[in-house]
Amino acid sequence: MELKDIKNVSVEIYKGRAFFAIHRGSYKYRDILYVRKNLSTELISEDDNYFILGLIDSKAGKVGSLTAMRVDDKIKIKVQLTDHTYNRVAVILPSDRSEHFYGCGATYSKLDLKGERVRIWSAEHQNSLRLAKKSIRERVHGVDADYLEKFGKYESYFVQPICVSSKKYFIFVDTSKYMEFDFRNERSSKIFMHGSAEIVIGSASSYERIATMISEIVGKASILPDWIYDGMILGIQRGVDEYKRKLQRIAGSNMAVKAIYCRDWSGFIKTEYGYHVNCNWSVDTKLYPNLRGEIVELHENGMKFIGYINPFIIYGGELFKEASEKGYLVKNERGKDYVIKILSFFIGMLDLTNPQACTWFKDIIKNNMVDIGMDGWFADYGEYLPVNCQLYDGSDPYEAHNKWPLLWARLNREVVVECNRERDIVVFSRSGFMNSIQYSSMMNTGYHHVDWSKDYGLPSAIPAVLSMGLSGSVFNFFEIGGQIATKQMTRTDENLIRWAEMAAFSPLMFTEEGNYPTRNYQFDDSDEIRKNISIMSRIHVLLGDYLKLLEREAIEQGFPMIRPLFFHYDEEKAYTEKYEYMLGRDILVAPVIEEDNVERTVYLPQDTWIQLFTGLVFQGGFITVRTPLGRPPVFVRANSPYKSELLEIQKNL
Repeated sequence: MELKDIKNVSVEIYKGRAFFAIHRGSYKYRDILYVRKNLSTELISEDDNYFILGLIDSKAGKVGSLTAMRVDDKIKIKVQLTDHTYNRVAVILPSDRSEHFYGCGATYSKLDLKGERVRIWSAEHQNSLRLAKKSIRERVHGVDADYLEKFGKYESYFVQPICVSSKKYFIFVDTSKYMEFDFRNERSSKIFMHGSAEIVIGSASSYERIATMISEIVGKASILPDWIYDGMILGIQRGVDEYKRKLQRIAGSNMAVKAIYCRDWSGFIKTEYGYHVNCNWSVDTKLYPNLRGEIVELHENGMKFIGYINPFIIYGGELFKEASEKGYLVKNERGKDYVIKILSFFIGMLDLTNPQACTWFKDIIKNNMVDIGMDGWFADYGEYLPVNCQLYDGSDPYEAHNKWPLLWARLNREVVVECNRERDIVVFSRSGFMNSIQYSSMMNTGYHHVDWSKDYGLPSAIPAVLSMGLSGSVFNFFEIGGQIATKQMTRTDENLIRWAEMAAFSPLMFTEEGNYPTRNYQFDDSDEIRKNISIMSRIHVLLGDYLKLLEREAIEQGFPMIRPLFFHYDEEKAYTEKYEYMLGRDILVAPVIEEDNVERTVYLPQDTWIQLFTGLVFQGGFITVRTPLGRPPVFVRANSPYKSELLEIQKNL
């Protein structure tokens, strides 16, 4: 998009009042707009690098101005109003029906956002009400994996005020307030803001350059520990005896395992929604007696230990009492500790604007996690800050809400830096916002259902990881197997294997037991599972050198490791394909996303491709291939400089 195109902009202003209601991390949002004005424009001044438009109301005359200025390879737009009682601004840019939009953080049911309105407001992607409705619908009408809710019903853990256009430009809105990208009109795209914020538009001749420009805004990722590519991270709960039993059970399978992930190291709570971590952040000595010594033993055997933490403190516990007495918790409107319900228990929230509270909590992480030898942890949550609270620094919680995941990630990063462990400790995050990539080792796509549903299950991880990459987050992964199960929705062995196939061709293999560990198939539950996951884990290790090359590209140039097809192929189908992806420039992955699928139709961009597991050569276009378990449709670019090394993977299994 060029500066001259911005002259066709139109502006709307509103007086409005927003209402937010939080329920277990999900938000009901309503914006009452009681005055709306469509403004006309008149040119006030211009030269080659800027112009100023006067904003004209038909009755009141001039009510403000819009300035557009070229700064290097970007255009910066700012709306200024003379009447500050107008607290909503919409900037409407020209578009057309052939244009596609992507990004905005993690989107799960769609990759191409044309035709949709996207809210930039961090929240739980999962919702107990939606889960209950799904259960009822499936009991009445049967399971329909293709069913999708209306896009406006979805929420996202990771949001970014950044979108990317198929016309090879991006839009960044410099605000932490609630905002929307509205792509529902075929002829225009609307940027709806609470207040006025600077809008940055950057254009380039390639998506590689666009990714680099976005990385200059959101910041650079940090180098990952070398051990991250040396094998899987296995999620195991219920104590030392359980993880030792499981490791023994897979001992003869040749499964490449580098770490275990024990999210319940601080204990667990049985809830109506399953098995959940006890947020008291000290070792549960019944489940994990002598955890320090157990971690030493793991290290001696070349293994790592990954823990879990979140910014909640369980109500009524000793840690809660200490935090409350010291004033370290977020307050409600009456100045009391803000206690909210998650699942079926209550928690308080650490006030991340309080430096003393942050130091106190960092000491807990250092003493109870780092000092006993943990090699990293999952820093979960971050999207729960209500707008009707009081914060230590006096800031507006409405403006702080989207930044809360960022503050949480920064606290965890500070622990790693202060312990001088930047090169060997990893911190994974679920929720995120602008600049999260500077503080989190890797971003997780969040909690998925343990089924084949395209709205929440296995397929939804693909558009999520792609949209995150297009939003500036270069290191992204999904948990093998999903997280959310119910009494009627449980993980099958086939589903688990297909998740593992997909994860083998990604930056990280990370299994998750889920909220009902004993109801779902796990990595050690059958010979068939062990055999196939073992193969996938060894493939992942053999991909290590290639993944390290992609890691370097991500850090230096801002390229996401997992990319949409159109990142490298300017083809019509590439812009709408949401269930295939490129792992770097040279590997195309078409995961099996349907149950009992023995064949998969794959779109190959115009190039020459070699199927990894058969050696068959294909040209671009649609092909149909067999998809036996353990042999997902994966293709290597014939002109890849790494072709020989990548094709050797099959021979070395």
